[in-house]
Amino acid sequence: MFLFEKELAAEALRKNENDTQKALDDLTNPEANTALQRNIELGKRRRQQRATEATIEQLVSMGFERSRGANKQLCIVVH
Repeated sequence: MFLFEKELAAEALRKNENDTQKALDDLTNPEANTALQRNIELGKRRRQQRATEATIEQLVSMGFERSRGANKQLCIVVH
């Protein structure tokens, strides 16, 4: 019996178009499993980036100025 994290199993099923045998093969193959984990993390980073960008756009629409410092952190300038 295999136990996998729900998120990892869901990613394997998505990748393999719900083919459970192929998904299980990916989950039990160390290289494929690592690739699945990387895809999950990449998706999380992309969602976080989109959320951050949406927040920045909200602040800019409220009259704040967008400015980027040398360290690429967001600086909000109020006039």
